[in-house]
Amino acid sequence: MRSLFSLLAVSLMFVAGPAAAMTLSDAFQRAIQHDPAIPQSLAIYNAQRYDSGQVAGQRLLQLNAYGRAYHGESEYDSNIPGFGAGESSGTQYAYGVEARQPLFRRDWLALGRQGKALDELAEVGKQDRIQLLVLRLADRYFGVLREIENLELALSERESMAKALEDTRNRHQAGVVAETDLREAQARFDLARAQTMRAEVALTSARAALHELTNNGQAPLPRLRSDAVLPQLDPVSEDEWVVLARDKSLVLREARENVKVSKSVLSSSRSAYSPTLDAVARYQYNDTTDFDDGQERTDTVVGLELNVPLVNGGMMRARSRQASYQYEAARAQLARLDLETERSIRQLYREVEADRLQAEALGMAVESAALARVATSNGYDAGTRTILDVLDAESRLADAKRNYASSRFAFLINLLNLYYQAGVLTADQLSALDGLLVVAP
Repeated sequence: MRSLFSLLAVSLMFVAGPAAAMTLSDAFQRAIQHDPAIPQSLAIYNAQRYDSGQVAGQRLLQLNAYGRAYHGESEYDSNIPGFGAGESSGTQYAYGVEARQPLFRRDWLALGRQGKALDELAEVGKQDRIQLLVLRLADRYFGVLREIENLELALSERESMAKALEDTRNRHQAGVVAETDLREAQARFDLARAQTMRAEVALTSARAALHELTNNGQAPLPRLRSDAVLPQLDPVSEDEWVVLARDKSLVLREARENVKVSKSVLSSSRSAYSPTLDAVARYQYNDTTDFDDGQERTDTVVGLELNVPLVNGGMMRARSRQASYQYEAARAQLARLDLETERSIRQLYREVEADRLQAEALGMAVESAALARVATSNGYDAGTRTILDVLDAESRLADAKRNYASSRFAFLINLLNLYYQAGVLTADQLSALDGLLVVAP
């Protein structure tokens, strides 16, 4: 998959002409520039990358400096001849610096595995946000195309109903048809007009949603070709898709990395009972000359420091048990997500194949409805069919076209959903879908 950063680089100078049709790939490039989710995604990714840095930092050199000043009073009484008793007051000064390099921690291997798992989690999160942008953009883009077709069908149906109403009104005035036929024609025209207004509102909303991502929602768009052949699934079998998803699914990859993180945390918590060894270099200056018995002292220390935990009040045991349960929960979640992913992949696969068959059947239904409308219209002219028959034929044809268009867009969206659930959705697939589109004359 092309990284988000390379996509950003190639899109910096992208500006479409005002009259140019915005392809699906063009819309994605605009979304990269305009959608606020992009800088959010980059910020989240960069923040998550520092999780591993915090873990790795536990093994690196630590350098600390300090300084302090105290004012106090002291009283003394000594039985030693010549010292006697007395009191003094003054200010004590001290400062120092300490360098500490961990040499041995039992959980270092676990920390290394945890750091790698955290890096992988950040990468998985970045890829998921890229794929979600692709899916969201495609859904809104095809949503506009669907509403354009719905509006055109509504306008065509309204025009047909208007012609039928005018013809019925003339026939009624000539005494050829009854009042009920005129009222039926008027009702059908009013319904078609209302559907047109709803289609206009739906298209406006769809364009606004696309504009939110691309800042170019009013651009002319190419149309889905009437003779477009819907793409075949690759791989072709349902079981192969399940195998692919188990390997590539971002949900499962994230769950597996969470198991690794939980396991490393458990190992680290158990190593809390183990000794630790550090190399220490320390310089310290202490000045108490303000006091009668004070002194000025400088200490420099270089050596090894061993720490052996003996009693910690049960805190480490509680932390270890908590990490153990969290590890078991992460493993159970992975098992659950594996089952859910398989079910989701199989369901989407079947829906895509069903959408393909439905689109083919609805395409034939459009042809049949068009022939039926012609036959009904001829029968009406010959006096063997009523205006109600003609109006019904017009409505059935409009519904068939509407259902056919919706089925093709449903196929494309479900296809991209399948790619996303399997973890293989890329921007390149949008370029492939551009081949199904054609600029309207």
